[in-house]
Amino acid sequence: MVPRHLLRWKSFWLGILVLGFLAWAWSRSNTRAEGFGYSNGTAGAGVIYQGSGSVALEVSDDSMGTGFLSAEVTDKSFPPPFKISRWEVADEGRSGAVYEVAHWFLMLLFLFPWSAWLFWHWKRERKKCESR
Repeated sequence: MVPRHLLRWKSFWLGILVLGFLAWAWSRSNTRAEGFGYSNGTAGAGVIYQGSGSVALEVSDDSMGTGFLSAEVTDKSFPPPFKISRWEVADEGRSGAVYEVAHWFLMLLFLFPWSAWLFWHWKRERKKCESR
């Protein structure tokens, strides 16, 4: 008996869907920076956005408005896998940090375990068919 072909596995198509979404987000972030900002009064603020080929989370003790952000991207350079940057305005007592992860790095983080799982699944299916 022959194992089912790779194209008939739901896990294969789900992985293709996830990779397609990540590729779309990467291409979109190279032209537009979009995100959402939230402020909790005096407790601080957070912004999550994508732009310049990466996804970023900014956390600060600054208070800002809540809402959506949108802007044109001017920096089209290839981003590093991850970057952490801190900022501080000493005279006002404000500080924060920005955590960025590149889309291409997220794609690799998904691609390696997904490929390994597909290979393991294929070996298991082949072993089942040989034992029959």
